[in-house]
Amino acid sequence: QQQSQENMASSAGTTCLRVLTVAFSVIVIVTGLILLIFAGCALVVVSQASAKDRSQVYGIGVGLLITGLALSILGFLGCCGALKRNANALTIFAVVVGLLLVATITIAGLSLAVKSDLPGAIEMWMQDEVEKAKNNETNTMDAIQEMLQCCGVYGPDDYDPHPIPASCGTAIEGCLGKFEETVMQVWKGLCIMAIVGALLQLTAVIASSWLCMRIRSTAA
Repeated sequence: QQQSQENMASSAGTTCLRVLTVAFSVIVIVTGLILLIFAGCALVVVSQASAKDRSQVYGIGVGLLITGLALSILGFLGCCGALKRNANALTIFAVVVGLLLVATITIAGLSLAVKSDLPGAIEMWMQDEVEKAKNNETNTMDAIQEMLQCCGVYGPDDYDPHPIPASCGTAIEGCLGKFEETVMQVWKGLCIMAIVGALLQLTAVIASSWLCMRIRSTAA
């Protein structure tokens, strides 16, 4: 009877590990599909973008496409490994997710390290974009000014002696403060996503590795 109870507990534990692995794999597949949708949208935008911005938008679209495909394949591998009890597939899944975990932690650490440098970098970038806008080299500032209802980096005077762009409208406030606030909000959101993603990845690595060991021990 004791042996039977141990077998039941082991079976329940294995089922729980399979469920965790499949659940994470589904999340990965959904993420991959979302990235593929964004990639498709970016590639559609390429046809409407100016020649100056086309290469950048195309690069983003291709990058999202490759990442989306890779994540979809990885998630499918994890699902198959867990559902079919394939130790080899689970091993590959655990190793790749482990590498993603290391990459996530590294990127999060680097992001925290450069946080104090962000305001200065944003200011320099916006000043450069204003200079490009004066020469009609880019439409980036137009997009920022229309979205945030502002003008220039510090104000409309940034465009002297050139005409003030129509995208400024009647705005007299500079874009620097508003744009910095927007970037920092996005940065905080990405950091939270990185932490949640790292925890999910750690759970997936532990669950898939443990499940793989149980499958191998049972086969032996």
